[in-house]
Amino acid sequence: MIKKILCIWFVVALMVMPVFATGFTDIDDESPYFEQINILEALGVVSAKDDASFRVDDTMSKGEFTNLVISNLMRFNTDSDEIKQVFKDVPESQKYAASIYRAYCMGLIANSSDSLFGVDIPIKAIEAIKILVSALGYTTYAEAKGGFPTGYIAQANSLKLLNKLSIDFSAEIKRGEVAQLLYNALEVDLMSVNSIGDQVSYSVTKGCNVLTEFLSCNEVEGIVNRVYNTSITNPNLTLQKNVAYIGDDLYKTGATNAADLLGYHVTAYYSFTNDSDDKVLVYIAKSRNTELTIQAELIHSYNNLTLTYSNDDFDTLDREIKLSNKADFILNGKAWIDAPVSGSLTDYGAVTVVDNDSDGKYNVVIVTSYDDYVVSSISTKDQVIYSKTADKAGSKRLDLSDITDENLVILDVDGKELPFNTIKEEDVLTVKMSPDNLACTIYVCSDKIEGTITEISDDEVEIDYLTKTIVPTFKDTFRSFTVGFKGIFYIDAFGGVAGVVDEADVNFKYGYLVKIVQPKGIKNNTQVKIYTKEGKMIIVDADNKICINNIKNKETADLVSTFTTTAGGVEYTKMQVIKYRLGADNTLKEITGSNLLQEVPIGDTKWNQEPRSFGSLVLTSSDTAWFIVPKAIETDANSVRDTNFSVKTNLSDSTIYLNEFFAYDIDDGGVAAVLLRKVGFSTDSPIGGLDSDMPIDTSAYVMVSSISSSINKDGETVPKINFIERGVLTGYVAKNENVAKKYQYKTTNGTYNYVANATDGDTILITDTTLPPKFLERGDIIQYKLNDDKEIVGVKIMHDMSRETSGYEKMVINSDGQKTYPNKWLMRSGENRGFVYGTVKSQKNGFIKVQSRRYYPVDDPFNLYAYNVKASPITVYDVAKGEIYKGSFGDITDEKNAGVGSKVYIHNHWYRTTEVFIYKNLVEKP
Repeated sequence: MIKKILCIWFVVALMVMPVFATGFTDIDDESPYFEQINILEALGVVSAKDDASFRVDDTMSKGEFTNLVISNLMRFNTDSDEIKQVFKDVPESQKYAASIYRAYCMGLIANSSDSLFGVDIPIKAIEAIKILVSALGYTTYAEAKGGFPTGYIAQANSLKLLNKLSIDFSAEIKRGEVAQLLYNALEVDLMSVNSIGDQVSYSVTKGCNVLTEFLSCNEVEGIVNRVYNTSITNPNLTLQKNVAYIGDDLYKTGATNAADLLGYHVTAYYSFTNDSDDKVLVYIAKSRNTELTIQAELIHSYNNLTLTYSNDDFDTLDREIKLSNKADFILNGKAWIDAPVSGSLTDYGAVTVVDNDSDGKYNVVIVTSYDDYVVSSISTKDQVIYSKTADKAGSKRLDLSDITDENLVILDVDGKELPFNTIKEEDVLTVKMSPDNLACTIYVCSDKIEGTITEISDDEVEIDYLTKTIVPTFKDTFRSFTVGFKGIFYIDAFGGVAGVVDEADVNFKYGYLVKIVQPKGIKNNTQVKIYTKEGKMIIVDADNKICINNIKNKETADLVSTFTTTAGGVEYTKMQVIKYRLGADNTLKEITGSNLLQEVPIGDTKWNQEPRSFGSLVLTSSDTAWFIVPKAIETDANSVRDTNFSVKTNLSDSTIYLNEFFAYDIDDGGVAAVLLRKVGFSTDSPIGGLDSDMPIDTSAYVMVSSISSSINKDGETVPKINFIERGVLTGYVAKNENVAKKYQYKTTNGTYNYVANATDGDTILITDTTLPPKFLERGDIIQYKLNDDKEIVGVKIMHDMSRETSGYEKMVINSDGQKTYPNKWLMRSGENRGFVYGTVKSQKNGFIKVQSRRYYPVDDPFNLYAYNVKASPITVYDVAKGEIYKGSFGDITDEKNAGVGSKVYIHNHWYRTTEVFIYKNLVEKP
């Protein structure tokens, strides 16, 4: 039975609560006297032994205590040149001799009848009290109250030296009790002796104490309201590193953790630097705060600044906290100015509410929020990390490119700082990111467990009977796993399961299917030719009982029928990206085709390099294989030489590829991508220096709405080209009439096409025209070039309505029975990249899939493309109604609902889809 209790902390910090650990190996925040030892160490009064321990329960020798008071606490001069031996057991070479001699000269200790000091004997409590009371200047007062021992005890009580101590004065004092005694002495006002002639008087100056006079420190209290990278209210109000404001005063933070105390009321000690008036913190701690910390999993709701929570898993009550409507929010160390008033503050982490001014209201909300990434691949150059796990949006990446080195902290599970280049594949990163994404702390854990789930609950899982928590942000995904599941479980820095890989998936590989053949004369033998991700061509036998597309125990005949087709009486293989598994005997046991792999929408923001194919960024990492292959549809695989294939893990920016490619998820993070290069593909020759080489000043494509008449700057009547650009009706005058015209020319196959004049309008370059030119018309898609006078001096036609006004072109059935559409491109193929058209097959969540009308038969799966058009301007032309208007994603309708008279044109430029044009209600040509 799995049980779990989640803790909730409620702290009323009326005393100083230290927040950083000491340098002692045997001291932590649960140890007695932790606070006192912490402060004394920061002030240089105590230090660790050789083994880095403090040993609170051990005794302390008389020599060590005397040295602590004289040398470390009071900082009296103990010049070795002035040492004299006054005790038989304290020679001048003894390590505490100087302090003991100084104490003797000051009258803090006296010689005994046997002249022995007992330097190594444990000191008793009353002896320690006498030395300390005398060192503070109160010997006369103690003697007046009865002398040793009662007078000194009474005086110590009067000075509050015995606060928080319950000791036997005649017993040996323990080291922890010594720490409390010395801590109590820090702010005791010192007694000074004033002598005028025979007159002796005693006086106390308020605030003149050990802290100020001997340790050169002062105390300050206030709220930490600003640290180096944020204030409590403004993340952009920054300071230089290692400084902070407490109240209205600026302090150097020194070795303290002041930056972690933003929003808290603190007590701090500071000193001045030797060469300036700079205040340097030597110690800082929370004080006088009321705070409540709730783990994210215990928060039931957050609505209108009200948190509803429970104390633990067994708490059946709904408890509430109402936050101040003036509360300051801090997320992972920086001001959170747009924090929600309802919804969720964090899914993984904790929420701490703080009352820092004792008014009974929680006026600071400190949110610690984590997110886990199981490293799939790393782009060191771009400082981007890709995760095997996915978030709600699908793919998941950690982009650190905007974070400076000083704002990026990478730690291992022991708190040791790491450089970025030590992060490796399969590490689990637990990330604390600031709300402005400009500061980040990463905890790196390399732990993983291979095993079987033996028990599972909502919050925990047993892996081979070892209990592990499930990271809150991974719970939804984990619900799909059941007892008996075998896999690799990735563990984060806090010991929770942050990711899982199916044991079976570890043995799967990805490759490119080249050929399936059945050798003649060999029954039940099918061979499969695969181009591997490693760049090798292999031929393997298919198992007689093979798993095909996740269906087990299929025959080899099913393999042939699934992955081959017939065209023109010739059987050929449907070449594609596949996921496959080989057995120990090197036979093909499983194969999954591209149609069942998860396709990654092209244009998704996860990509980090552009292959110069068309407007998409594409992941190029160690987990990515670009299969550069021949065009599958044009040739039988038998005629394709192995040398026609290549594989890349990185694409050169200078390489030009054909613009059909597909990307597929691999193991929830990596990507195998196929990029098709058409065999024998050649570009058409340019016609007479037309617009193919014309520079265009804008990347935008626009749809012409009308041609009107206007006056240019010279007072001439010229056409004005009106168009829809990024959803807005606008337009410019043409330099002259020629610019707004398109000219018909005869192509090599006897058809006529229109092109736009590409010059500045002064010369018509087309001489072989058989029909008069015509003006640009409604529905034309163009690019345009402006001169300095904002006149259009050049036009490039991207889609010509002269070929569409009477409807869309009929689908053609060729001699092989394949459905094709005529290629309608008017420009050279090299200029077409980035512009595609076709029929919408589906639309969902801002993505559309378009069946292209280029190069392949209509029904070929290679014709299906996915585009992210969430933020793209959409222009709609209802041809039947003659209306052009700004559209929205809702205007994009799939073919089942739109009818056959609807097409979509998409322009991709560099990293995104920049324009979408929809044509509705086209009428079929006769």
